[in-house]
Amino acid sequence: MDFKAFTEENFNSVDWINDTLNSAPKEENRENYASNIVYKLQLFIQEINQSLEETALSVIGNLPKLNRDIDVLCEQARTFKNDLVAIKGNVDKLSMDSDLRMSQLAEIDHAKQVIEDKLVALNEINNRDS
Repeated sequence: MDFKAFTEENFNSVDWINDTLNSAPKEENRENYASNIVYKLQLFIQEINQSLEETALSVIGNLPKLNRDIDVLCEQARTFKNDLVAIKGNVDKLSMDSDLRMSQLAEIDHAKQVIEDKLVALNEINNRDS
C-alpha cells in the first residue's frame, strides 16, 4: 500500500479511498479488501503513534539537559558581558592616560625646543664674543 499519498500537500481522502477500492483485484471480495486496507491503516497509525511517543519521550528526557545548557550559556553570557565592561573601562582609562601622557610629552618637547633655541642663541652670543 502506498502511504506516500498521505504526505502530499493536496491529499484528498475521498479520492484516495475511491482509487484504493477501485484498484482492488477483481477476484477479491470488496469487503475483504476494504477490511484489509483498514487493518493496514490501523497498523500504520500504530507505527506513527509509537514513533511520536518515542520522539516525545526523547524530547522530554532531553529537557533537563537543555535547561542546564541554557543556564550555563546565560551565565557565560553574563560573565562575558562583565568582562567586556571591564575591558572597556581599562581601554577608557588607557585612553585618558595616553591623552595625559601625550600632553605631557608635548610640554616636554616644547620645553626642549625652547632650551635648544636658547642654546643656539647662547652659542651665537659666545661666537660673537670670541
